[in-house]
Amino acid sequence: LKSLCHNFAFTSPELVFNAFEGREKTMKRLAKWAVATGAVLASTLGLAGVAVALSCVPPSIGGSFQNYVDAPELYVVYSGTWQPMQPVPSTSGGGPLPPVRYQFTGRQVGAGGATGSPRRLDVVVQPQCAGSWCGDYPSAGENALAFIEDRGRGSRPRYVFEEGPCGGAQFANTRANVRQMASCMAGRSCPGSGGVVPPPPAPPADQCGATGPLSNYIGRRVESLPFDDLPRFVRFIRPGDAVTMDLNPSRLNVDLDRFAIIQGMRCG
Repeated sequence: LKSLCHNFAFTSPELVFNAFEGREKTMKRLAKWAVATGAVLASTLGLAGVAVALSCVPPSIGGSFQNYVDAPELYVVYSGTWQPMQPVPSTSGGGPLPPVRYQFTGRQVGAGGATGSPRRLDVVVQPQCAGSWCGDYPSAGENALAFIEDRGRGSRPRYVFEEGPCGGAQFANTRANVRQMASCMAGRSCPGSGGVVPPPPAPPADQCGATGPLSNYIGRRVESLPFDDLPRFVRFIRPGDAVTMDLNPSRLNVDLDRFAIIQGMRCG
């Protein structure tokens, strides 16, 4: 997510193949796309076109998630439906294929699943091709769980969806798939990603004693504290007190009510 995770948002290798690209540039992008999608390409590339034998490893949510996380572009994951805003050309003749404007209506997916209010995204769909093999345009009303590139505010277009002939850029929008995607984003089980995605770093350990024996004094008057055993830095905070916003992990903050009863303790 970068991601999403941490932006949660995600990233993916990109294949852009068209008649104006040079031989070396096209070869590099084909190789990059093959790694991302699990395709095995045996190719002979001439200036006039590409001749390939193509076989694909079946895509998985975990595998695609890891590919998008590892790549340099920024991606978001949405659960919803596609609707073309322009005529959709046939893909039967091979590539290159023209971009088509779509509207994607749905919710963004994060560690908690598909949450928030539905949004309508204007997305440019650009199927990717390897010779005569091409990805498909989404069908009208197709319900999908899709990785969509977010190029940022001010970009035209901002949202771009690309899928190669081996798939992996979107999956059926089922509850099970949404749960699996959320699990990957949360750093839990993510089959196909090469293991469990590392969770966010754990918060620092208690450095001020707030969760130790001193916590037994919560609910008692402040005078009952063993002042000789308190840490070097202590701050007593009463209702309405102005406090600085600086962070000191070794400082104990003691929250009091107006009767000097201890309400809580925390480091910071």
